[in-house]
Formats: sequence, structure tokens, C-alpha cells
Amino acid sequence: MKAYLTYRNGHHATLSEFIAVALGDYQARVGALPAALAVNPKAAPEARQALDALGLVLDVTPCGGVLLGEAWLQQADKKGGQ
Repeated sequence: MKAYLTYRNGHHATLSEFIAVALGDYQARVGALPAALAVNPKAAPEARQALDALGLVLDVTPCGGVLLGEAWLQQADKKGGQ
């Protein structure tokens, strides 16, 4: 089962800035980059550009369940299916 940490953009001016802050927070908490980034389909092209600008290669998954202004960072699968 996939698990995500959800981030909401409350005050960042651009999606690029928001993604950079969310990834920094995630990395500080988990100690690694997420397995993938899920965003609203309308935000997917801009999210890909933001990752390119940061020099990061992550799968960007368009997901209609993600609200505009949210990013879901997929946690790596845990061993043993837990």
C-alpha cells in the first residue's frame, strides 16, 4: 500500500517555491527524497518544471484527488508490507 505525506501551500508565491520547501521538509523528516510526487493534473506540468529546475528526478503523478495547492509526497515502501 502506498503512503503519502500531504503538504498544503499556505503562503508560498509559486508552485516551484512550495515544492522546494515541501521536499526540504520531507527530506529533513524522513532522511530521503520521496518515491514520487502526486499533484493535481492541472499542476503536473509546472511541478515537472519545478523538479527540473531543482535538478531532481522524481515521478510526477497527476491525481484528481489532490487539490490545487497540495502536493502528496509518496513514502518509500516499507519492507514486509507494513
